[in-house]
Amino acid sequence: MYPNPTNDQVTFSFVSENSNQINYQLYDLNGRLILDRTVENVMHIQETVSLDRLSSGTYLLRISDGTNSMSSKIIKK
Repeated sequence: MYPNPTNDQVTFSFVSENSNQINYQLYDLNGRLILDRTVENVMHIQETVSLDRLSSGTYLLRISDGTNSMSSKIIKK
């Protein structure tokens, strides 16, 4: 994931070994869901997410294919 910290956008990638649907969610530190997307018919994604409308702070990105998942902190300047 890059750049992190960021001013306005972040790019990430995820490879699924056994699914053709990848979900990702962005949360603030209070647990409020900011973004929820599903990408279908793929085993690999590379996405760029705009954060320009969000306040400065720390956010949590969660990516899952239903079997495997990963979470990463994003710091917005």
